Order: sequence, then structure tokens, then C-alpha cells
Amino acid sequence: MKVWIDQDLCTGDGLCEEIAPDIFFGQDDGLFYVKESAAHFGEEKRFDGDANPAGSAGMARMPDTLESLDLLLISVAKPRLVQRDGIRFQGLRYLSPTLAGFVGKQVTIRYDPRDITEIRVFHNDKFVCKAVNPDHDNSVLSLKDIQAARVAQRKRVRSGLNERISVTARHRSTGQPPTPKPDTPRPEAKPKLKTYWEDR
Repeated sequence: MKVWIDQDLCTGDGLCEEIAPDIFFGQDDGLFYVKESAAHFGEEKRFDGDANPAGSAGMARMPDTLESLDLLLISVAKPRLVQRDGIRFQGLRYLSPTLAGFVGKQVTIRYDPRDITEIRVFHNDKFVCKAVNPDHDNSVLSLKDIQAARVAQRKRVRSGLNERISVTARHRSTGQPPTPKPDTPRPEAKPKLKTYWEDR
């Protein structure tokens, strides 16, 4: 399999490099080009129109196996500790039966930022399994969705704090104690998740 970029259609947003930095790279002209990574082919070869042709004339080879393609996904630099309830990443929990044998061990994960409902787990640079987030197993959830939800939550918290600060300041100036708002009922605690047989 080979890949190339039509520079007449390239928008220059860098999404290709963000997803697969071992294949795509940007130049000072604001466009993106393809390359063959030294990690897969022994030496790096750039198809940027200088040393090698660009566009449809310069096609970069892709790794042959699915395992090699997995290595093109974004890797999380910080190792993750496998807990009894799976792996936690970006506020989500990922499970796989295979992870039961790795509880307490450090693993590295790779993911596709367009869909983080599934991650690939590696131990000592060897593929272990795919782990899924059971809350979103039938949907597509991107890293940008997670980040947007966090920003929205921060804005809600900040607006609530600002409202309380203004009410307190207003009542301090009048000398009257603020009237407390009725407490909102707390959601019921979820039952503890039982992942493994010995948790029963």
C-alpha cells in the first residue's frame, strides 16, 4: 500500500500529521507531504519535491502488517498502571479480559484521536490487546469531543462560582446574610463495579 497527498487539495490544517506523524509532515509552505519513516523502512525518505518528488509522483510506502500500522497511532508518553477495573485515560475507563493478567503492571497505550472509544495496549513494546470503553462501545468519541466537554464543564463551574461570589459580595454590602439556595439532591451512588470473579 502507498500513500500520497495532492498539494492542490491540501488544506494545511495538519490533521494528517496529528494522526500519523510517522507518515505525514509539514513544510514552511504551509502544506503537508508524505514520508517513509526510518522506524519502518531503515532510513527516512521525504517526498517533498526536493530530494524526492511530491504529490502523486511521490508515493510513500505504508507498513505491510496491521501490527505495524498500529505503531503509527499516537502513543501516550506516560505509562499507565493497569488497575483491577481496567485502564484510565482521558477520564474514561477501558476494559479487556486480557488485562486481568496485567493488573499492577505498567503498560503503554496508543490511540486514534478521531475515536478514543478503543485503545491499543502494549507491554514491553509488545502488543497485548485492544481495550474498549464500555460506556461508548457503540459510538464514536473523538479526543476533541472529550476536550470540548471538559471546557464546557469548566465554564459551568466558573459561572456558578462567579454567581456565588457576586451574591456574597452583594449581601456583604447590605449587611444581610444571603438566603441559602435549596440543596439539589445528590445522585444515588452507583453500585461498585465487579470486574473479576474474585470481586464477587
